[in-house]
Amino acid sequence: EKQVLNFEEEFINFFNNSTSITPRMHALKLLPGIGQKHMWEIIETRERQKFVTFEDISDRTSISAPAKLIAQRIIKELQRDVKYYLFSKTQKYE
Repeated sequence: EKQVLNFEEEFINFFNNSTSITPRMHALKLLPGIGQKHMWEIIETRERQKFVTFEDISDRTSISAPAKLIAQRIIKELQRDVKYYLFSKTQKYE
């Protein structure tokens, strides 16, 4: 989580610019704890004004700890336990 905070600007860009991965799957929904409702809340809020900090995301949405969500997702990606990779360049080898 501390490393995520060190690169806050890059992860804020993810919240501000993320798009659909497939016609039915949005990149935001790949974060743990973010479903359809939270995804639309983030998208509608960022359309009004882009996010600036993690604190800004917490204040303007119902997401309480965005840095923690990103850290959890990165850990899952490093464990190679996912289909889509958002933050790591790790690929699944057979």
